[in-house]
Amino acid sequence: MSSSVTVDLLREAGGQIIGNVDGAVIKFTQVKDFTTFLAEYAIQDGDYIVHFFPPKERYVHSNGRHQVSGPFLIKWQRTFPQILSPCAEEYFGATQPRLQAAYTAEMFSWWLKAAGFAERLGPEAYILRFLARLDARLDEASFLA
Repeated sequence: MSSSVTVDLLREAGGQIIGNVDGAVIKFTQVKDFTTFLAEYAIQDGDYIVHFFPPKERYVHSNGRHQVSGPFLIKWQRTFPQILSPCAEEYFGATQPRLQAAYTAEMFSWWLKAAGFAERLGPEAYILRFLARLDARLDEASFLA
């Protein structure tokens, strides 16, 4: 099948344009090596996109759904960004608009975009070093206590 036929089929199916590729799906790599959060990251058009989630032991099963416990949820919403922000600014040497973060209440997750920082050799190792640094900073702050 030619690429133009594939593009036409994707358009007919309602494919979205991402990174100038019709119907592309961003592939996230899960990272479960850290104690203070779960993460997944992707590289798109030279940018890092990172999702942070509470550690799995902080979830409780309630009313048929997985929830984050009350006291930890408050810490996750308030303390996590207070450590994430300066850690990211120091590591990447940038602020807004190159660094952006947001909270998604439905997923109990934080989202970070570091624009243009994945345009380097070894981008995976670079983002993993950032995640390790963030984990260490959260540990130093007794985040899980």
